[in-house]
Amino acid sequence: MSRTGIEGFYIAVRGSVEDYHEPKLFFSDKGLRFVKDVLEIEPHQLALKFEAWCVSGLGKIEFFLATELNSTYYVVQTK
Repeated sequence: MSRTGIEGFYIAVRGSVEDYHEPKLFFSDKGLRFVKDVLEIEPHQLALKFEAWCVSGLGKIEFFLATELNSTYYVVQTK
């Protein structure tokens, strides 16, 4: 429980294969329950999946595709 009434979680992972630090995790009580009960995953597994996603570069590919799709959709809408 925090004195500020703030709940949440913090996950910091490496951004590339050239970075060598371990994932850093912090969870408030409610943040921990949210991850376990709602996302149905253990906190360390969430961190590892997030790290794999960041290091793999898939986020850049998805952003590029979403940008291209949105641009195409916008062009179609303006005709």
